[in-house]
Amino acid sequence: SYNPITGDMFWKVQSSNCLVVGQKINGKTQGYLRVGIDRKRYLAHRIAWFHYFSKWPIKDLDHKDGNRSNNAIANLREATPAQNLWNRNAQSNSIISLKGVSFDNRRGIWFSRIRANGKQRWLGHFKTAQEAHQAYIKSATKLYGKFARY
Repeated sequence: SYNPITGDMFWKVQSSNCLVVGQKINGKTQGYLRVGIDRKRYLAHRIAWFHYFSKWPIKDLDHKDGNRSNNAIANLREATPAQNLWNRNAQSNSIISLKGVSFDNRRGIWFSRIRANGKQRWLGHFKTAQEAHQAYIKSATKLYGKFARY
């Protein structure tokens, strides 16, 4: 069963000795919940979409809040692969947690850039990381619309 408000899923049928009817589904792979049905593995957010809309999603599914285990129906939307990437968080290996911002060691100054339609766009050099990030936000809002994440 699926609760579209919370995104939680529970087993309705005991299909193995390790499952209990009413038990919450909680198996994760790379942050995504996964469900095994008839010896086939599915991403839980795709099952949630099917359960709620009675059809498989045509495109990829994007988690609006970036939380891969939040499968509330209000948090899911169909997206192209590019739109799904636009909505990702800043990379964890970044020296600063501001998306679209980097530091030019050679010049000792911050810069910003953004990628859209397979092309990287230069947004300029800036005195502070915050100024570079503001340039990214402005450009992302224009280019990515509702899929922009800062």
